[in-house]
Amino acid sequence: MALVYILDGSSEYHFQSETVTVHAGDLIMLVPGEPYYFEVLSDVFHFNYVNFDYEEGYENTFQFKNTVYTFQNKSLFRNDFEKLGACYLYKNTGYRMKMREIADAAGVSLTAVSLVLNGKPGIGDEKRALVTRLLQENGYQIRPEDAPQRIHAHSNLCFLKYSKHSYLVNGNPGFVTQIMDAAGEECRRHGYNLLVNAFSDFSAINRAELIDTATTGGVILLGTEIEREDLSYFDGLQKPFVIVDNALERLPFSTVTMDNAGAVFEAVEYLRSLGHRKIGFLYNSIPSSNDNARRDAFQAAMHQPGLSYSDDLICRVFPTMDGARKSFGEALDRGIALPTAFLANNDSIALGAMRAMQERGIRVPQDISMIGFDGLPFSAMSEPTLTTVDVPCADIGRWAVNIIHQQMRGRIRTTCSIHVSTQLHIRKSTAAPRSSGGVWGKE
Repeated sequence: MALVYILDGSSEYHFQSETVTVHAGDLIMLVPGEPYYFEVLSDVFHFNYVNFDYEEGYENTFQFKNTVYTFQNKSLFRNDFEKLGACYLYKNTGYRMKMREIADAAGVSLTAVSLVLNGKPGIGDEKRALVTRLLQENGYQIRPEDAPQRIHAHSNLCFLKYSKHSYLVNGNPGFVTQIMDAAGEECRRHGYNLLVNAFSDFSAINRAELIDTATTGGVILLGTEIEREDLSYFDGLQKPFVIVDNALERLPFSTVTMDNAGAVFEAVEYLRSLGHRKIGFLYNSIPSSNDNARRDAFQAAMHQPGLSYSDDLICRVFPTMDGARKSFGEALDRGIALPTAFLANNDSIALGAMRAMQERGIRVPQDISMIGFDGLPFSAMSEPTLTTVDVPCADIGRWAVNIIHQQMRGRIRTTCSIHVSTQLHIRKSTAAPRSSGGVWGKE
C-alpha cells in the first residue's frame, strides 16, 4: 500500500474504474497490484510518495480500495509528509494536448481516441488518420494495430552508462551501481529485461545493435559528464528516452536527477545553524554538470546575509579519495585560506580532504567541519564518520524505468523532469566552529 500526498500542483489519477483530479493538499491511498497512471495538469507537480510493506495475503483481510481524501485545510499534513522521506518534483517541459482535447479537436469521443492509441478497431479510417496525426504530434506512443496488447511484455530496456573519465565513476563507488540495481529490479516488476552497456565515446555506440533493434523498448542514458552537444545524437530517437544523473537544464528529453540546489542550501543552512559563517567548497578539478550545479548553488547560498563568501574558498581537487588527499594536501602546503567548514562535491573528495588535514594536524570537526555528498555506505565507516547529503539512488533508477514504462503505454507527457529530494545525514564530522578560520602553512 502507498500514500501519495500532493504538495503542489494538480494531476489526474486514472484507475481502472474511475478518474479523479487531485490538487495540493489531497491525500491518495493506492492499493498494491492495481494499475493506474497519472497525467499532470499543471506545469509543476510536487508530491510525497510513501510506500508501506505488507505481508502476502493481507488484501484478503482488509478490503482496501484506491481512495482520495480532500481536506479543507490544504496544509494540514504538509510538514509531516515532507519529513517522511523523499519528495518528488515532476516538471512538464513541453505542452501537449490531453486526450480529451484531442477528442474534441477530432470531433470524436474519448473512447475513440483510446481505441486508436491502443491499436484497436472500431473507428473509421478518416477519423483514425486524424486522431493518429494529433496523437503523434503530441508525443503519444501509438500501439500498432497488429501488436500484442501488452507491448511491454518481454521487451528490453537499454541502460547506457557514459563515462568519459572512468575515475569519476570508480572514484565514487556504489553510486551508479545502486541506480542500476534499482532499475533492474523495477524492470523485472514490469516484465522487462535490462541490457546494460558502458561506453566512453558517443561515436562508439552501435545504434543498430543497442538502440534501434525491434526488441528494445526504451533507453536510459546515465552520465553526469554528458554535454548538451552530445545529446544531438539522440534527437531522432523514436523510442522512449530518459537521461539520469545529469543536471543540464532545459533538455528536450525526460530526466531524472537529484535536487542539487536544495541539497546544497540545506547543507549550508545546517552549517550556519552551528555558527559557521566562513564556509569553503571542494570542487572537482574535472567538473561535470552535477558539480557545476552544486558549485552554482553554493555560491548563491553563500550570498545570504550573515555568511562570508570568497572565491578563494572554492578549492579544486582531484575527484577521487586518493587524488583529493594528494591535491588538497598540496594546496594546504602552499598555504591556502581555510574556512571553519567545507562542503565537498562528493564523499570521496570529502574523505580524501579529511585525511590530508589529519596528516597535517588539522582536526575534524574540532578545527574544521566537513560535509560530503552522495551518502555512500563507506561514509559511515570513516573516522570521524562523515556528515553527508544522502541521495536516494534507488529512487532515481526506479523513476527512470517508470517514466519509460508510462511513455510506452502513451500515458505520460512528451517530456518531464523528476527531481528526487535528498536528505542531510548528520554524523560526527560537523560541529560548532572554535575559530574563525585562517591560513594553513603560513605564519
